[in-house]
Amino acid sequence: IGSDRHWSLFRDQVVIVGLVLVPALVGEPWILLVGLLLLVRGLYEVWGLCTQGRKRLLGGVCWFLPPLLIVQIGLTVDLARGPDGFSKLMWVYMFTEIFDVGAYIIGKRFGRHTPFPRLSPHKSTEGLLGGVLLVLLVASVVNGFLYRLPWSIVVWQGAILLVAGLVGDLFYSHLKRRAGCKDFPAVSRHHGGVLDIYDALLMAAPIYWVMT
Repeated sequence: IGSDRHWSLFRDQVVIVGLVLVPALVGEPWILLVGLLLLVRGLYEVWGLCTQGRKRLLGGVCWFLPPLLIVQIGLTVDLARGPDGFSKLMWVYMFTEIFDVGAYIIGKRFGRHTPFPRLSPHKSTEGLLGGVLLVLLVASVVNGFLYRLPWSIVVWQGAILLVAGLVGDLFYSHLKRRAGCKDFPAVSRHHGGVLDIYDALLMAAPIYWVMT
């Protein structure tokens, strides 16, 4: 049973990563199609969030969320469509995804302190530090083989992307808790909705679009 669960989790993770990176690799019209699918699903999740019983706690945020999501996904798609779109999107996704994986694994094993108990009670200081260390390790290897950027650029870009991704994660977590729900409607067996899965990427990719 345990091996079946791990295989199922791995399969879902491959789909989650591939759904973003493969269209950027093969080009249009797949980039636009996936962007449209993510937008439709994201707007559906926002609509569900804002029509629950505690929507009054969200207030005017519900008018702000759809335009925000359109901008986030639009700039992410534009980043993927631009020059070196695949490598740029992979660079951003590497920081957000590897950080998330490292924070989950280390936090699950060693997490004791919760820096954001009201926003995200399952995040731990130990997990965040573990995520940063894992990102630095992976980024060093990937940069050495593929990007060959000066180390100073890796550090400052990585720092901005990590902060942006964490802000995106905490932002959507805050909205869910104000609305009184744990997760957005699930799209897979082991994950929540699109805004649970890609919350960090959808904040970091537009920031990187501005940076580049």
